[in-house]
Amino acid sequence: MLRIMGNIRKFVVLVLAAAAIPVAVGCATDRPPAQQGSFHKPDLVELSRLDPGIHLDIRYATADSIVHRPVYREARAFLQRPAAQAITRAHREVASKGYGLLVFDGYRPYAGGTGQQRARRDLLRAAMEKEGFTVEENEWWHFNFRDWKDYPILNIPFESIP
Repeated sequence: MLRIMGNIRKFVVLVLAAAAIPVAVGCATDRPPAQQGSFHKPDLVELSRLDPGIHLDIRYATADSIVHRPVYREARAFLQRPAAQAITRAHREVASKGYGLLVFDGYRPYAGGTGQQRARRDLLRAAMEKEGFTVEENEWWHFNFRDWKDYPILNIPFESIP
């Protein structure tokens, strides 16, 4: 997808939701969930410091967000250093062809809303899991029914469904 910025610059639209670092979900505390295993030491870097040519459109820091109010205090984008460096290289590659990157999101703080909002999210998750749904750990709003893998992927137009 391309988006025209101003009269002459074209920007490749890039959404960096939680791909670079998982979002803590399903917990009503201000701490990330407990995790098992060995992990790399976190090394978050700000994209605009690596390459000021990467444009940001951090909607979650504005009233133009999906919740119609700012969720983040600042319109900034951070990624783990290897992901940020890769984005910078990709930006330079497309820039050589007259394009650029427009980033909508990056690392998200783990707390994920107010205590009341997290409690409501936990209530929803408990009700859904009771009925056989599982939650995508990186997308608290994304639920899959228990036997979804037993069905084929379809591409049937609505008008063809009896």
